[in-house]
Amino acid sequence: MCRRQSLNVASINAVTDEVTPGDTMNGISCQEDITTWQEWFVAALAVCLTFCGCSCGSRSKADTTLRESGERWVLVVEYMTPREKEGPPKENWIGTLQLPDGTLARLVDVPIKTPDGGKALFVAATYNNDRRVLICASQTVSGLPICDDVWRYDLATGQTRWIAKGKWNKTRGFAWSPDGSKVSFVASIRGEPAAFVMQYDLDADRLERVAGNAFGNRDDPQEGDSSVRPRRPVYSEDGKWLYYVSMDQHVMRVDLRTKHCEQLPISGAIVVLTVKGEHLVYARQVGDRSDWEFEIVKVRLDALDGSVGEQVLHAADGVIWENFVSPSRRFVLLTSRAGYGSMTSLINVDKGASLRAEGLLTNEGFRPHSVAWVSRAP
Repeated sequence: MCRRQSLNVASINAVTDEVTPGDTMNGISCQEDITTWQEWFVAALAVCLTFCGCSCGSRSKADTTLRESGERWVLVVEYMTPREKEGPPKENWIGTLQLPDGTLARLVDVPIKTPDGGKALFVAATYNNDRRVLICASQTVSGLPICDDVWRYDLATGQTRWIAKGKWNKTRGFAWSPDGSKVSFVASIRGEPAAFVMQYDLDADRLERVAGNAFGNRDDPQEGDSSVRPRRPVYSEDGKWLYYVSMDQHVMRVDLRTKHCEQLPISGAIVVLTVKGEHLVYARQVGDRSDWEFEIVKVRLDALDGSVGEQVLHAADGVIWENFVSPSRRFVLLTSRAGYGSMTSLINVDKGASLRAEGLLTNEGFRPHSVAWVSRAP
């Protein structure tokens, strides 16, 4: 099935600069003997479909890879119909997107009712499918400063209750523990030099800070700067450890049983993507900040300094915009932006390969928020 795509302007421009008369691309000849407007139209349409991912381009390779692997996972998305002149969109709701088949399911309409009876228009969310619990975060104005409030919405009963209200100016990066009983996220306070990793326990209805120190313990070289970059944290497969990146771009690891935090020998990090088996996968900056280049790197947990078995899985220009990891942790969907264009890649962690995968996430009308927790993927 062909999905409508947002045009990647940077990619199209780069491609058209390389095509010259006499070249052949995907079976379409660029010879100057195409003289009729009908032939020009067919040729142009074929090229556009190829590079927008609506034909037999690289998107289908990503789809095929996922289908052959048997991998299924569910993203939490916000859907919105295009606005017509002034006024609200005709449809705006929070739902789920199944990958790789692209099935959308509606969960709750926006605006969402908050525990105090208000209405939240701009919502970031994550979802526990088994418990039918939606965790929401939205900016609300109840005096100054403007805060990001976090609350719980039980879809089965329609009940809502606050997790935190008026505490932070920004929340992001929701991630579920492997058993689905806890959800962690990054929260920052206006005027503070750092962010914190928070964890909410659904069973105990308890919120706690598990990582983050506004200034870091500079007297302890092992702990270093434990302040948090605003990126999604990552649980270990057994749920005992939580990984994140500090403000000084080191990978940090927290023992969730003792809350002890340690700095790992990885610097220049942007975000930890996943931990699978004996490996950790993360993104690191290449060159100085002006270059805007990054690499996705897999290292062994017993040789985190890269001295043994380091493998570069993917490299690209631009900045990492969003990342989503499959339930088996075999695949990472990564969206990056460079200039006016964007690129989505499917990275196979086991095989060390990457494919272009715009068609999986760049559908018109919705944007992904997080990975939903599902005990058994559909």
